[in-house]
Amino acid sequence: MFAMSFVVGLFSLIIVASLVDRHARQMPWHRALVFGEAFRVDDQKLLLPIMRRCDGPSVDISYFTPEDRSVTTLTNVVNDCGSVLSNWLTSRVPVELSVNALSTSANRLHAVVQNENFVEVPVVNHRLTSTNTSNTTESSNGTGANTHNGNDFTVCVLRQPFSTPLKSEIDKVEAIPQIAAFFESWLYYGATNFIIYDTEYDVASPLAELYNDTAIEMPFYNKKQVLQENFPDANVFYAYDCLLRSRLTKTTKWTVLTSFDEIPIVLTRSSLANALALLATPGSAYSIANGRTDQTTIQIFDAQEVKRFDDDANVIYDRQIAKAPTELLETLNILQLSADIFQQPSSSPMNQVFSLWIQKYRLRVSKAGKDAASITK
Repeated sequence: MFAMSFVVGLFSLIIVASLVDRHARQMPWHRALVFGEAFRVDDQKLLLPIMRRCDGPSVDISYFTPEDRSVTTLTNVVNDCGSVLSNWLTSRVPVELSVNALSTSANRLHAVVQNENFVEVPVVNHRLTSTNTSNTTESSNGTGANTHNGNDFTVCVLRQPFSTPLKSEIDKVEAIPQIAAFFESWLYYGATNFIIYDTEYDVASPLAELYNDTAIEMPFYNKKQVLQENFPDANVFYAYDCLLRSRLTKTTKWTVLTSFDEIPIVLTRSSLANALALLATPGSAYSIANGRTDQTTIQIFDAQEVKRFDDDANVIYDRQIAKAPTELLETLNILQLSADIFQQPSSSPMNQVFSLWIQKYRLRVSKAGKDAASITK
């Protein structure tokens, strides 16, 4: 009886593996593959992240300069696919992430996929190299990314695959929408630029237009449709892009991984940077938890120090990761924050800070010549 069950189970696994393999061969490569941007490390080296669906086809990729000179490539798979069975059993769409080292001084590059498909690969030059810097990252309004000097915080906004979509009409709480509270809080705490990977964020919405004066980049905005349809959980890919973009294109001290759902709160009269300094020695990585669930919702780290991430986009660090005590630092969503403020006197530090965010938000609405109610329609 046991032998029969074993044979049936083994036969079932073979059938599953066969079906998965057939599905992979049938999926077009352009639905299963996303190229990042190639970041210049030095005059002779580029780093190019690539994400591939594990249930998609294996692909052959070659790289060439505009003069059709072949580019030497070293591929480093930093997050692999695992077994066919584990991929079939998981609830998410598993992805393989590779960071490819390309040996070239060219500032233009193209890839040939499956020996026939031509793909232009954008090159982002290092902020300190002497090479031509005419190729810049696209920002949300289609212009080149702003030049930053002495940044304190680069805030990378990842997607929450299973969260409520970012629709402004569900965000009306305490006269400030969730996304506006997110921006105002981080700007208050010293953020000087944002990199948004959440594909639900609508750059054309009235709410987003209020922050046109803020340094915002959306590196994959032009690939929004393919990411939404085929890569619902691509945060590990975004984390690596955030890491390379922070390390190689900005003069930032701290890099943040978070989502629009979480608003940072410093529960002392200190600044966020000073509060972090109390936790551990400089150069450490920090995690900040939601004040109600105790789950890590924000990661803050020195981009020069972090080496890689796990499958859930959590930092893997050479040194200890300091977890912030909730009495010093925490995050709250807008509903949690509103409930907390409602229970406190108007003279409380949290209430005063939140009132300041609302004032700054209303000033933006006024300068835009809009009515607050129209922003959330």
